[in-house]
Amino acid sequence: SANLLVAAAASVISRREPASAPRIATTEDPETAVRRAVGDAALPTTLVRLMLAVSFGTAVSSFVYEIGWIRMLSLVLGSATHSFELML
Repeated sequence: SANLLVAAAASVISRREPASAPRIATTEDPETAVRRAVGDAALPTTLVRLMLAVSFGTAVSSFVYEIGWIRMLSLVLGSATHSFELML
């Protein structure tokens, strides 16, 4: 019921103000505009690769951890289906 209340409030608020189209500079090509907008804020390639590797590592470890719990629970509960359902 709280979700429906939040959805209704968001719907009312979104209808109050009309959406305005974003302004796009047409004098320069998109690649140049992106480079100018990002400027020095772009992350180094090594940092991006490191963040992707860390994200991949945490995802794999979480998956292995979940499989381990499902297997341990299936020993206790006697059913892999109920163990999987309990983990969800």
